[in-house]
Amino acid sequence: NKLTARDEASARHVEARFRDRLKAVDGKPGFLSFELWRDAEDPLTLSSVTRWRDRSAFDAWVESPEFRAAHDRHRAAHAGSIAGGEGNPPVASHVTIHEVLDASGGSAGA
Repeated sequence: NKLTARDEASARHVEARFRDRLKAVDGKPGFLSFELWRDAEDPLTLSSVTRWRDRSAFDAWVESPEFRAAHDRHRAAHAGSIAGGEGNPPVASHVTIHEVLDASGGSAGA
């Protein structure tokens, strides 16, 4: 999920939100890891990256009540910025899904 913040305060808010996330995803079957990345060239661009055992595990998370609740809380928290006349939420979001084609790493003894 690529997130583009409107300003530095919005970017810090996103960082805090992910740091304090409810971790509802952590116990989901097939969930492997979560990372929040900041673009080294553009500090207003963040990426939330989750890794899953397979596509079906990811799809089950996206269709879960916990996913909807987490995203509904986010939309509700920012409804005022849109209704208050600012016109744009403090963060724009663009989701992309990638599949691992090849991976190598430092697994000892392999």
